[in-house]
Amino acid sequence: MSPEQVRGILLNREIRPGSVAEDIDELWLEQAVAREAIRETLRTAQPGWRPGSAQPYPHLTPLFDSILLSGGALARAPRPGRVALIVLDSLEPIGVSTLLVDTYRLAPSLGAVAGLKPLATVETLDNGGIVNLATAIVPVGAARKGEIVLRVRVHYQEGGTLEVEVPYGSLEVLPLPPGREALLELQPRRRFDVGLGGPGKGGKRRVRGGLVGLIIDARGRPLQLLSDPKERRAQIQQWLWDVGG
Repeated sequence: MSPEQVRGILLNREIRPGSVAEDIDELWLEQAVAREAIRETLRTAQPGWRPGSAQPYPHLTPLFDSILLSGGALARAPRPGRVALIVLDSLEPIGVSTLLVDTYRLAPSLGAVAGLKPLATVETLDNGGIVNLATAIVPVGAARKGEIVLRVRVHYQEGGTLEVEVPYGSLEVLPLPPGREALLELQPRRRFDVGLGGPGKGGKRRVRGGLVGLIIDARGRPLQLLSDPKERRAQIQQWLWDVGG
């Protein structure tokens, strides 16, 4: 796609924000722009964040309990895994976070109504206005690619346990469907931090299922892309396959 084509598509999208991508290349472009928009918003917001327990690493994002995703590019993504990957790539959360999707872009309206009719807002949320996309588990630290950095044990509410060893550089998806709950046991390696008290400290966390399930992002923070264009394309394609995108 030439720079002129890119410019034309973006100008058309600015004039007609409700339009949808006509082919896969346009969809890729839309999602790339969404990533950059989130990154730019993050850069603008970061100077106003105060250091503290919620931001243990000044050069990274704070620890977010929940992340609400909204916007046309996210709502129009063909698969939920792509939405999750857009946010993981651009926002680069750390620790354990719940990713929520405002599928119908109701958040601004609900915010305005909440003060007047809080019950109506709660009912809208309970009836699927906000969808649970995934729980993201992101260990922070550095290691050699392939080195085990996190051990995860998932105790499913209906019975059964899943145990996984997560290698550095990987992107893992574990099953936890919508409406289900599980208890996570996380035990990071000594140099790694999952937001449960510092490097090497593990713990338990109860989580709810989502459209993607549980995503363990052990690719490192900040995220590093390969410098060679061909290798970088293969790297990004592998990440898409990993999340079912």
